[in-house]
Formats: sequence, C-alpha cells, structure tokens
Amino acid sequence: MMKNNGTVDVIIQDKLNTLLKEYGINLSTYTNLEFIVRINNFLATFSQKIIERCSWKRFGYKFKPMLYLQGVNRILKYNASGNCFVSQKPQNLDFYLK
Repeated sequence: MMKNNGTVDVIIQDKLNTLLKEYGINLSTYTNLEFIVRINNFLATFSQKIIERCSWKRFGYKFKPMLYLQGVNRILKYNASGNCFVSQKPQNLDFYLK
C-alpha cells in the first residue's frame, strides 16, 4: 500500500472521508472520548509504516485530529465545516470527498 508522490495521504483521506459519509459521522459533534475511541479504532486498520503518529488539537472542549504520515509535511487535518479530512499539500485537495 506504500505509494510515492503523496498518494498515501490521498488513500487515507479517501478512506477517512468514506468512513465519515457511510456512517453519518460528524466529528465536530463528538465528545473528546468518543472521538478518540472512533479515530483510534480507525487508525488500527492501517499499517504502522503509513501512519507515523496522530495527535489532537484542542478547539474549545473538543479535539480535532491531525494525522502525521511518513514523509515530509504529509499532514492530514480534519475540516469541521466540511466534515472531511484535507491535506496541507494544495495539490492533494482535489482528492478529498465533499
């Protein structure tokens, strides 16, 4: 599943956003614990070679995810207004599900 040129973050964005859509999950409404449990379960489905680490940034009383993938500057952030994950790399923004 390891790919080059930013394809890995696109694959993970795709899977994360599909998960959100299929289950009608809106992470912006989750409590801290619900959110952490849900994302940890999801991350467990990926190889450790792809996911380098995951952290949560606090916004008010909620946490929002940031996934750090292997490779320089490959970070996915949760976009609350779109309820989707996006990449900081502009060339990858076309790939997230709206």
